Amino acid sequence: LSKSTTLESIWMENDNISAKSLSEFANNEKIYSLNLAGNYIGDEAGYILAFAQPNLQMVILDANHLGPQGAKALASNQNLKFIYMSDNPIGNEGAIALASNPNLEVIALDNDLITDKTALALAQNKKLWALFLGDNHIGDEGATALASMPNLNGSLVLFKNNLHDAGAKALAQLKISYLNVGQNHLGEEGLAALKNSSSIGNLDAFDNVVDFKKQAQIVKNYHSRIQAELASLQQSCVENQNDFCKKIVNILRFS
Repeated sequence: LSKSTTLESIWMENDNISAKSLSEFANNEKIYSLNLAGNYIGDEAGYILAFAQPNLQMVILDANHLGPQGAKALASNQNLKFIYMSDNPIGNEGAIALASNPNLEVIALDNDLITDKTALALAQNKKLWALFLGDNHIGDEGATALASMPNLNGSLVLFKNNLHDAGAKALAQLKISYLNVGQNHLGEEGLAALKNSSSIGNLDAFDNVVDFKKQAQIVKNYHSRIQAELASLQQSCVENQNDFCKKIVNILRFS
């Protein structure tokens, strides 16, 4: 597969892919998207992909044992527009490095040991329109910063963080296709602000102080989470209709 001259998208989750195989994929001039979730390659994945062919713009590396150094190496590749790095212990150090990549449009950092520090860094990125930050330690300060992002109109996932009513009120000002704030600490006031917002397309707010369900999705494992988040991206892309979105929809149609 790594030698193919026609394939643009490779999806090989949990297939015991080695660093050597990844290097071969990274050197393929045709491959546009690469999903290697669950292969536990380690920081070497970041070092290899830092020098991937420029056509590679979309990588999914969930559950690959990358740490801060691997994330920092990957962040140096400014051809990438779409990075999924969930279930990797990269912490704020690695995540802030990724946030500094000026060409990123979509990033997933679920369960990556990040806090408000990362949210504040992400808020400085001018191109991001979709963020997946579930199962972390982001509070109201981080949520307020994210709510100020001018291009964040696709998806924002903040389930299982540390949000309260102040953060919910800030997020209610977003004009966004999909917002997930399930499993936080929202009360009636915060949930009412979100529910009454006319600028939020689809809202998940399950398992808060007051349970409000509109389109709840419970995350079971990294594979089901990837599928749910990619589905939300497809819906966001229907509304955004930029060139990169059209490419994403075409790839996901066959995933």
